[in-house]
Amino acid sequence: MMNLKLLLATGALFAVASQAQTNTTPEPDNWYVGLGGGLHSSFLRYSDLNEDIYPTKRLSNGGVFAIFAQGEFGDKHQYAIRPELTYTHRGGKLKDIGSGLYDEGSGMSYYALNGLKDIRYSLSAHYIDIRVPLIYQFGKKESALRPYVYVAPILGFCVGGKIKAEMQYEEGKDSYSYAGYAMDLSKKNMSSVYFAGAVGAGLKWQVKVGEHTCYLGAEVMYEHGFTNTYGEEKDGKAVPVVFPAPLPQGTKVNGTRCMSGFELRVNVGHFGHALASSAVNGAGIAAHRAGVVRLQILRCVSGGGKHPVPVCRRLFQRPRLRPLWKRKRNLATLWKKSRQ
Repeated sequence: MMNLKLLLATGALFAVASQAQTNTTPEPDNWYVGLGGGLHSSFLRYSDLNEDIYPTKRLSNGGVFAIFAQGEFGDKHQYAIRPELTYTHRGGKLKDIGSGLYDEGSGMSYYALNGLKDIRYSLSAHYIDIRVPLIYQFGKKESALRPYVYVAPILGFCVGGKIKAEMQYEEGKDSYSYAGYAMDLSKKNMSSVYFAGAVGAGLKWQVKVGEHTCYLGAEVMYEHGFTNTYGEEKDGKAVPVVFPAPLPQGTKVNGTRCMSGFELRVNVGHFGHALASSAVNGAGIAAHRAGVVRLQILRCVSGGGKHPVPVCRRLFQRPRLRPLWKRKRNLATLWKKSRQ
Protein backbone atom coordinates (compact mmCIF):
# COMPACT_ATOMS: atom_id res chain seq x y z
CA MET A 1 0.00 0.00 0.00
CA MET A 2 2.85 2.35 0.83
CA ASN A 3 4.48 1.62 -2.53
CA LEU A 4 1.19 2.35 -4.28
CA LYS A 5 0.81 5.70 -2.53
CA LEU A 6 4.38 6.57 -3.38
CA LEU A 7 3.74 5.78 -7.04
CA LEU A 8 0.60 7.93 -7.01
CA ALA A 9 2.43 10.85 -5.39
CA THR A 10 5.33 10.57 -7.84
CA GLY A 11 2.95 10.51 -10.80
CA ALA A 12 1.08 13.56 -9.51
CA LEU A 13 4.29 15.50 -8.91
CA PHE A 14 5.56 14.56 -12.38
CA ALA A 15 2.35 15.73 -14.03
CA VAL A 16 2.25 19.03 -12.08
CA ALA A 17 5.89 19.77 -12.86
CA SER A 18 5.34 18.97 -16.53
CA GLN A 19 2.30 21.24 -16.68
CA ALA A 20 4.26 24.05 -15.02
CA GLN A 21 7.05 23.59 -17.55
CA THR A 22 4.64 24.03 -20.46
CA ASN A 23 3.26 27.24 -18.94
CA THR A 24 6.62 28.94 -18.35
CA THR A 25 9.28 30.26 -20.68
CA PRO A 26 12.85 29.08 -20.00
CA GLU A 27 15.55 31.59 -19.26
CA PRO A 28 17.72 32.64 -22.20
CA ASP A 29 20.56 30.24 -22.87
CA ASN A 30 24.12 31.51 -22.48
CA TRP A 31 25.55 29.01 -24.96
CA TYR A 32 25.68 29.07 -28.72
CA VAL A 33 27.25 26.81 -31.32
CA GLY A 34 29.11 27.74 -34.47
CA LEU A 35 31.56 27.01 -37.25
CA GLY A 36 34.86 28.66 -38.12
CA GLY A 37 37.25 28.61 -41.03
CA GLY A 38 40.24 30.48 -42.36
CA LEU A 39 43.98 30.49 -43.01
CA HIS A 40 46.73 29.05 -40.83
CA SER A 41 50.35 30.01 -41.57
CA SER A 42 53.14 28.32 -39.64
CA PHE A 43 56.92 28.13 -39.56
CA LEU A 44 59.59 25.87 -38.06
CA ARG A 45 61.80 26.83 -35.11
CA TYR A 46 65.07 24.95 -34.68
CA SER A 47 67.21 25.14 -31.56
CA ASP A 48 70.43 24.15 -33.33
CA LEU A 49 70.34 25.15 -36.99
CA ASN A 50 73.40 26.15 -38.98
CA GLU A 51 72.20 29.29 -40.73
CA ASP A 52 75.13 29.17 -43.16
CA ILE A 53 73.69 25.96 -44.56
CA TYR A 54 69.99 26.71 -43.96
CA PRO A 55 69.75 30.48 -44.48
CA THR A 56 66.11 30.95 -45.45
CA LYS A 57 62.90 30.00 -43.67
CA ARG A 58 59.48 30.27 -45.25
CA LEU A 59 55.90 30.02 -44.01
CA SER A 60 53.77 27.03 -44.82
CA ASN A 61 50.15 28.00 -45.50
CA GLY A 62 47.08 25.85 -45.07
CA GLY A 63 43.47 25.90 -44.02
CA VAL A 64 41.73 25.61 -40.67
CA PHE A 65 38.19 24.43 -39.91
CA ALA A 66 36.56 24.46 -36.46
CA ILE A 67 33.36 23.38 -34.71
CA PHE A 68 32.78 25.10 -31.38
CA ALA A 69 30.36 25.91 -28.59
CA GLN A 70 30.71 29.20 -26.70
CA GLY A 71 29.32 29.91 -23.27
CA GLU A 72 29.09 33.47 -21.91
CA PHE A 73 28.94 34.46 -18.25
CA GLY A 74 28.85 37.53 -16.01
CA ASP A 75 26.43 40.45 -15.75
CA LYS A 76 27.57 41.82 -19.11
CA HIS A 77 28.47 38.45 -20.61
CA GLN A 78 32.05 39.70 -20.51
CA TYR A 79 33.55 36.27 -19.75
CA ALA A 80 33.34 33.38 -22.16
CA ILE A 81 34.76 29.93 -22.80
CA ARG A 82 34.81 28.33 -26.25
CA PRO A 83 35.71 24.63 -26.41
CA GLU A 84 36.33 23.65 -30.01
CA LEU A 85 37.42 20.80 -32.23
CA THR A 86 39.68 21.98 -35.04
CA TYR A 87 41.26 20.50 -38.15
CA THR A 88 44.32 22.45 -39.29
CA HIS A 89 47.58 22.38 -41.19
CA ARG A 90 51.03 23.08 -39.70
CA GLY A 91 54.52 22.93 -41.08
CA GLY A 92 57.29 25.03 -42.56
CA LYS A 93 59.85 25.35 -45.34
CA LEU A 94 63.60 25.75 -45.65
CA LYS A 95 64.95 27.24 -48.90
CA ASP A 96 68.35 27.96 -50.44
CA ILE A 97 69.89 25.09 -48.51
CA GLY A 98 73.64 25.12 -49.03
CA SER A 99 73.63 28.21 -51.23
CA GLY A 100 76.45 29.75 -49.17
CA LEU A 101 78.79 26.76 -49.40
CA TYR A 102 81.83 26.70 -51.73
CA ASP A 103 84.08 23.98 -53.09
CA GLU A 104 87.57 24.39 -51.66
CA GLY A 105 89.34 23.13 -54.78
CA SER A 106 87.64 25.21 -57.45
CA GLY A 107 86.41 28.06 -55.30
CA MET A 108 82.98 27.79 -56.94
CA SER A 109 79.75 27.56 -55.01
CA TYR A 110 78.11 24.19 -54.81
CA TYR A 111 75.11 25.63 -56.64
CA ALA A 112 77.20 26.85 -59.58
CA LEU A 113 79.31 23.70 -59.64
CA ASN A 114 76.26 21.44 -59.90
CA GLY A 115 73.95 23.68 -61.91
CA LEU A 116 71.51 24.09 -59.04
CA LYS A 117 68.93 26.80 -58.64
CA ASP A 118 67.50 25.84 -55.25
CA ILE A 119 67.46 23.11 -52.63
CA ARG A 120 64.39 23.16 -50.43
CA TYR A 121 62.82 21.16 -47.65
CA SER A 122 59.15 21.26 -46.62
CA LEU A 123 57.18 19.73 -43.80
CA SER A 124 53.38 19.57 -44.07
CA ALA A 125 51.43 18.04 -41.17
CA HIS A 126 47.69 17.70 -40.54
CA TYR A 127 46.33 18.00 -37.02
CA ILE A 128 43.10 17.55 -35.12
CA ASP A 129 43.19 20.03 -32.22
CA ILE A 130 41.30 20.40 -28.98
CA ARG A 131 41.31 24.10 -28.11
CA VAL A 132 39.75 25.88 -25.15
CA PRO A 133 39.94 29.69 -25.60
CA LEU A 134 39.27 31.72 -22.44
CA ILE A 135 37.74 34.98 -23.65
CA TYR A 136 37.21 38.46 -22.25
CA GLN A 137 34.69 40.60 -24.15
CA PHE A 138 34.45 44.39 -24.05
CA GLY A 139 31.23 46.38 -24.09
CA LYS A 140 27.68 45.45 -23.13
CA LYS A 141 26.01 42.18 -24.05
CA GLU A 142 23.37 44.07 -26.08
CA SER A 143 26.03 45.83 -28.19
CA ALA A 144 25.98 45.01 -31.88
CA LEU A 145 29.80 45.04 -32.06
CA ARG A 146 31.97 43.57 -29.31
CA PRO A 147 35.78 43.32 -29.43
CA TYR A 148 37.39 40.53 -27.45
CA VAL A 149 40.75 39.02 -26.51
CA TYR A 150 41.61 35.49 -25.47
CA VAL A 151 44.25 32.98 -24.45
CA ALA A 152 43.99 29.30 -25.31
CA PRO A 153 45.77 26.03 -24.59
CA ILE A 154 46.01 23.79 -27.67
CA LEU A 155 46.37 20.00 -27.67
CA GLY A 156 46.94 18.62 -31.16
CA PHE A 157 47.16 15.12 -32.63
CA CYS A 158 49.03 14.57 -35.88
CA VAL A 159 46.92 12.53 -38.31
CA GLY A 160 49.17 12.58 -41.38
CA GLY A 161 51.29 14.63 -43.71
CA LYS A 162 54.48 14.55 -45.79
CA ILE A 163 58.12 15.57 -45.76
CA LYS A 164 59.54 16.63 -49.11
CA ALA A 165 63.11 17.41 -50.20
CA GLU A 166 63.76 18.77 -53.68
CA MET A 167 66.69 19.99 -55.72
CA GLN A 168 65.76 22.41 -58.50
CA TYR A 169 68.24 22.58 -61.38
CA GLU A 170 68.95 25.43 -63.72
CA GLU A 171 67.20 25.12 -67.06
CA GLY A 172 69.14 23.12 -69.62
CA LYS A 173 71.37 21.42 -67.04
CA ASP A 174 69.64 18.04 -67.23
CA SER A 175 66.62 16.48 -68.81
CA TYR A 176 64.71 17.04 -65.55
CA SER A 177 64.24 20.14 -63.43
CA TYR A 178 63.66 18.55 -60.01
CA ALA A 179 65.09 15.68 -58.03
CA GLY A 180 64.47 14.53 -54.48
CA TYR A 181 62.06 12.47 -52.50
CA ALA A 182 58.88 12.59 -50.40
CA MET A 183 57.93 10.47 -47.41
CA ASP A 184 54.85 10.13 -45.23
CA LEU A 185 54.97 11.30 -41.66
CA SER A 186 55.32 8.55 -39.06
CA LYS A 187 56.38 8.09 -35.45
CA LYS A 188 59.97 7.89 -36.69
CA ASN A 189 60.08 11.42 -38.04
CA MET A 190 57.15 13.21 -36.34
CA SER A 191 55.79 13.42 -32.82
CA SER A 192 52.13 12.35 -32.69
CA VAL A 193 51.16 14.81 -29.91
CA TYR A 194 51.52 18.59 -30.04
CA PHE A 195 51.02 21.17 -27.29
CA ALA A 196 50.94 24.93 -27.78
CA GLY A 197 49.63 28.17 -26.32
CA ALA A 198 47.83 30.90 -28.22
CA VAL A 199 46.79 34.52 -27.79
CA GLY A 200 44.27 36.23 -30.01
CA ALA A 201 41.93 39.15 -30.55
CA GLY A 202 38.77 39.55 -32.55
CA LEU A 203 35.56 41.42 -33.24
CA LYS A 204 32.08 39.92 -32.93
CA TRP A 205 28.98 41.29 -34.64
CA GLN A 206 25.54 40.42 -33.26
CA VAL A 207 22.78 40.06 -35.85
CA LYS A 208 19.06 39.57 -35.18
CA VAL A 209 17.26 37.34 -37.69
CA GLY A 210 13.62 37.23 -36.63
CA GLU A 211 13.51 35.62 -33.19
CA HIS A 212 17.00 34.20 -33.62
CA THR A 213 20.35 35.74 -32.67
CA CYS A 214 23.34 35.05 -34.89
CA TYR A 215 26.97 36.09 -34.55
CA LEU A 216 29.58 36.88 -37.15
CA GLY A 217 33.15 37.28 -36.03
CA ALA A 218 36.70 37.70 -37.30
CA GLU A 219 39.83 37.07 -35.28
CA VAL A 220 43.60 36.81 -35.55
CA MET A 221 45.76 34.52 -33.41
CA TYR A 222 49.41 33.85 -32.69
CA GLU A 223 50.34 30.31 -31.70
CA HIS A 224 53.56 29.25 -29.98
CA GLY A 225 54.38 25.54 -29.95
CA PHE A 226 56.18 23.99 -26.97
CA THR A 227 56.50 20.42 -28.24
CA ASN A 228 59.60 19.05 -29.94
CA THR A 229 58.04 17.70 -33.12
CA TYR A 230 60.86 15.26 -33.90
CA GLY A 231 59.79 11.65 -33.59
CA GLU A 232 61.88 8.72 -32.49
CA GLU A 233 64.79 9.85 -34.67
CA LYS A 234 66.52 12.69 -32.82
CA ASP A 235 69.90 14.37 -32.38
CA GLY A 236 71.33 14.04 -35.84
CA LYS A 237 69.22 11.13 -37.03
CA ALA A 238 66.29 13.37 -37.90
CA VAL A 239 67.38 15.35 -40.91
CA PRO A 240 65.71 17.73 -43.31
CA VAL A 241 67.80 16.10 -46.03
CA VAL A 242 71.33 14.82 -46.54
CA PHE A 243 71.82 14.93 -50.30
CA PRO A 244 74.49 12.83 -52.03
CA ALA A 245 75.44 16.04 -53.82
CA PRO A 246 76.11 18.88 -53.61
CA LEU A 247 75.98 19.19 -49.83
CA PRO A 248 78.80 17.58 -47.87
CA GLN A 249 78.16 15.13 -45.07
CA GLY A 250 77.56 16.60 -41.65
CA THR A 251 74.61 18.80 -42.61
CA LYS A 252 72.20 16.98 -40.32
CA VAL A 253 70.02 19.00 -37.96
CA ASN A 254 70.41 18.48 -34.22
CA GLY A 255 68.48 19.86 -31.26
CA THR A 256 64.74 20.41 -31.29
CA ARG A 257 62.20 21.36 -33.93
CA CYS A 258 59.13 23.30 -32.81
CA MET A 259 56.38 25.10 -34.69
CA SER A 260 54.69 28.47 -34.38
CA GLY A 261 52.25 30.30 -36.56
CA PHE A 262 49.50 32.81 -37.22
CA GLU A 263 45.84 32.22 -37.87
CA LEU A 264 43.17 34.38 -39.47
CA ARG A 265 39.67 33.01 -39.00
CA VAL A 266 36.01 33.88 -39.53
CA ASN A 267 33.37 32.46 -37.17
CA VAL A 268 29.60 32.09 -37.56
CA GLY A 269 27.49 31.22 -34.51
CA HIS A 270 23.83 30.75 -33.61
CA PHE A 271 22.50 31.58 -30.16
CA GLY A 272 20.81 28.51 -28.69
CA HIS A 273 17.87 30.18 -26.87
CA ALA A 274 15.24 29.64 -29.54
CA LEU A 275 16.23 26.03 -30.16
CA ALA A 276 16.51 25.31 -26.45
CA SER A 277 13.10 26.89 -25.77
CA SER A 278 11.40 24.79 -28.46
CA ALA A 279 13.09 21.62 -27.24
CA VAL A 280 12.20 22.25 -23.59
CA ASN A 281 8.58 23.12 -24.39
CA GLY A 282 8.24 20.04 -26.58
CA ALA A 283 9.72 17.87 -23.86
CA GLY A 284 7.41 19.47 -21.28
CA ILE A 285 4.27 18.74 -23.34
CA ALA A 286 5.34 15.14 -23.88
CA ALA A 287 6.11 14.73 -20.18
CA HIS A 288 2.73 16.22 -19.23
CA ARG A 289 0.88 13.76 -21.44
CA ALA A 290 2.93 10.89 -20.07
CA GLY A 291 2.09 12.02 -16.54
CA VAL A 292 -1.66 12.13 -17.27
CA VAL A 293 -1.59 8.64 -18.76
CA ARG A 294 0.41 7.41 -15.77
CA LEU A 295 -2.16 8.81 -13.33
CA GLN A 296 -4.98 7.15 -15.25
CA ILE A 297 -3.19 3.82 -15.20
CA LEU A 298 -2.50 4.11 -11.45
CA ARG A 299 -6.13 5.01 -10.83
CA CYS A 300 -7.27 1.89 -12.70
CA VAL A 301 -4.89 -0.39 -10.84
CA SER A 302 -5.78 1.03 -7.42
CA GLY A 303 -9.52 0.90 -8.06
CA GLY A 304 -9.81 4.58 -7.21
CA GLY A 305 -11.74 7.19 -9.12
CA LYS A 306 -15.36 7.33 -10.08
CA HIS A 307 -15.26 5.05 -13.11
CA PRO A 308 -12.09 2.99 -12.93
CA VAL A 309 -13.15 0.15 -15.22
CA PRO A 310 -14.22 2.29 -18.24
CA VAL A 311 -10.94 4.23 -17.96
CA CYS A 312 -8.97 1.01 -18.09
CA ARG A 313 -10.96 -0.12 -21.08
CA ARG A 314 -10.24 3.16 -22.87
CA LEU A 315 -6.52 2.72 -22.22
CA PHE A 316 -6.02 -0.96 -22.97
CA GLN A 317 -8.93 -2.17 -25.13
CA ARG A 318 -9.91 -1.34 -28.69
CA PRO A 319 -13.48 -0.04 -28.99
CA ARG A 320 -15.95 -2.67 -30.17
CA LEU A 321 -18.75 -1.96 -32.62
CA ARG A 322 -22.20 -3.01 -31.44
CA PRO A 323 -23.82 -5.85 -33.37
CA LEU A 324 -25.82 -4.77 -36.38
CA TRP A 325 -29.12 -6.17 -35.09
CA LYS A 326 -28.73 -4.16 -31.83
CA ARG A 327 -28.08 -0.99 -33.77
CA LYS A 328 -31.22 -1.63 -35.91
CA ARG A 329 -33.34 -2.24 -32.82
CA ASN A 330 -32.13 1.00 -31.26
CA LEU A 331 -32.96 2.91 -34.43
CA ALA A 332 -36.44 1.41 -34.48
CA THR A 333 -37.01 2.34 -30.84
CA LEU A 334 -35.92 5.91 -31.47
CA TRP A 335 -38.23 6.14 -34.47
CA LYS A 336 -41.22 4.95 -32.43
CA LYS A 337 -40.51 7.41 -29.65
CA SER A 338 -40.24 10.27 -32.13
CA ARG A 339 -43.68 9.40 -33.55
CA GLN A 340 -45.39 9.55 -30.19
